[in-house]
Amino acid sequence: NNMRSVARSESKSILDEARKNASRILNEALIRAEKAQADADMLRRRVINFKHRFRQAVENELDMIDSIDENY
Repeated sequence: NNMRSVARSESKSILDEARKNASRILNEALIRAEKAQADADMLRRRVINFKHRFRQAVENELDMIDSIDENY
């Protein structure tokens, strides 16, 4: 009977430790996922900003080309 009690107690300790580890692993994964999402959002904003600046530069060059055509 004492052996069963010790086994139950030990199994409870093992399960408690496993639950703590699972909770910690899930928490760390959630933190990493949130960081990855934030990084992706920042990259998306940077790409949009780059495209806007590049488009503006190309339009400026085209305006310059048009003005050359009009002057000659």
